[in-house]
Amino acid sequence: MEPLWDYLRRQAAPVRITLFWVGLIVLASPLSLPLYWWEYQQPEGHSVILAPVSLVGAFTVLLQIWTRYVHHLTQPWRILGFWGGLRWWRTWASGFAIGAAGVALLYGLQLAWRWADLTPNSLNGRIALEGLLIALLVGIAEELIFRGWLLFELDQDYSPTLALWINAGLFALAHYIRPLSAIIETWPQFLGLWLLGMTLVWARRTPVRPVARMVNGYGPP
Repeated sequence: MEPLWDYLRRQAAPVRITLFWVGLIVLASPLSLPLYWWEYQQPEGHSVILAPVSLVGAFTVLLQIWTRYVHHLTQPWRILGFWGGLRWWRTWASGFAIGAAGVALLYGLQLAWRWADLTPNSLNGRIALEGLLIALLVGIAEELIFRGWLLFELDQDYSPTLALWINAGLFALAHYIRPLSAIIETWPQFLGLWLLGMTLVWARRTPVRPVARMVNGYGPP
């Protein structure tokens, strides 16, 4: 009987991706669903934080199992972009600085043109810190999922250009997992999200070589 890992490795990228998400749902549901229900029932509001955090935690656990046994990767985090070292930290810091400067410029223009006003809450240090932490965690999770694992899976079966288009399309579609009324109201944003997804893949591939095809479990340096 063929081992499960060998069977999964031989499947096409869409099948592998689907089976991975099925496994993630099975792994995460016993913890994430009760946490979601508990948080949603809290009287102070419908702020759901722990459930997504538990889902990301389950994703990282399954990701290590999947990459090591299905793809035989000895250094999965390097393949997915978290390769460490001074160069990696400098690249991350420069990206963060560019993003922070862009946000500051955007809000500065809105204030200068009187499209926005400062309020006492907007100057609250706690809110600013929480917003920064959430932005960092969401950004890391998005990069790990879309420009890490998903891009790697697509690169195994498709050319870099086709993997780019599919990845960006799935990135845009993921932002429309919402009620139908909200989808209809915001559908013009889809093209912008697709272009953003393509830009982020290009940025992911710029500092290092494109995510390499699997060769004896070795990826980009």
